[in-house]
Amino acid sequence: MKQTFIASAIVLILLSACSSGPGTMTVSGNLENAAGQEVSLQVFDGSSPASTAVVGSDGSFALDLQNPSLDYFKLSVGGGDPVVLIFDSTHTDIHIEGDADDFIRTYSVSGSPDSEVMKEFFVLTERFQHDLDSVKGLSKSLPTNTDPMIRIALSQEEGKMTRAFEKELKELAMENLDSPAALSIISAVDIRGALTEYKKVSSAMKEVIPSSPYLTSLNSKIQQMEQALAQQKQQEQAMAKLKSGEPAPEIDLQDPDGKFVSLSSLKGKYVLIDFWASWCGPCRRENPNVVKLYEKYGGDRFEILGVSLDSSKDRWLKAIEKDGLDWLHVSDLKKWNSVAAADYGVRSIPFTVLVDPDGNVVATKLRGKALEDKLAEIFGSA
Repeated sequence: MKQTFIASAIVLILLSACSSGPGTMTVSGNLENAAGQEVSLQVFDGSSPASTAVVGSDGSFALDLQNPSLDYFKLSVGGGDPVVLIFDSTHTDIHIEGDADDFIRTYSVSGSPDSEVMKEFFVLTERFQHDLDSVKGLSKSLPTNTDPMIRIALSQEEGKMTRAFEKELKELAMENLDSPAALSIISAVDIRGALTEYKKVSSAMKEVIPSSPYLTSLNSKIQQMEQALAQQKQQEQAMAKLKSGEPAPEIDLQDPDGKFVSLSSLKGKYVLIDFWASWCGPCRRENPNVVKLYEKYGGDRFEILGVSLDSSKDRWLKAIEKDGLDWLHVSDLKKWNSVAAADYGVRSIPFTVLVDPDGNVVATKLRGKALEDKLAEIFGSA
């Protein structure tokens, strides 16, 4: 359990130096079962030497630091797992209490509001981890012939517990936007369900720790999430255009000879738009089936427009030749950045769209027997 608990601390966002003040500050305390043991205090990332002291026979200790900048610190007793503190030189009298035999679970801190918030975060984390481990342990102990519904129920309980835990963390972060601890707390929450809270913490930290590279890292995470959401929205909008009966988006790309070929130029025929690539194993395995169907139905009424997501023209052409793909081919050689792929919301290949002679969508994602059956329905099985 200690290892899990400390792992949560290690993944915390470590702050760079952001502020400092004059003078000496003292971290002192009283520890049970620690007489004669060494207490060590060090910046969490180990960038400066540790300050150490030996616990007296009465359990007391005191550590002096000169002008510490705002940062995360780790304090350990007897070389054991450390607790995490947040302070700078404006905190002049931080006091630690606890039992060295179970320091992480028993410690308390006063004189450093930020460290007190971190303690609250750790308490929530430990409680959640204990409860989650209990449910997981129960699930693992079930006999192999256990009713699947019981396993599903336990899995649902894990999800419910996780959501409740992350709700508590979001609330704790929002209550402490004036503390660097908020950055650590929100980082323990899945950003997919907490983008709003991530942004609020980021905005607040611009005032609290503006120079921290870890704030930059948080902002990068936010930007990546926003980009992913934008792509998802774009894909959903593109897929909405592919409903049966809707006009298929135009495609106008170059063929291997550099000549532009447009989808609209093929009106009057059924057209199978086939998104594929030379590097796509499933596409290449599907090609013999498509070749067979093209040999059967290709002509005045049916055409295939292969849209490659390759980036190498040479590999594209070699694949066409090797697989015997004797139909129209186009590509802008931009791989996943293909304009046509974006317009059609393509996120995986092979991906097909069958278009009728008027240029309207008939069906999507037709492969194998489904494609064979649809073409037989349109043209007859003979």
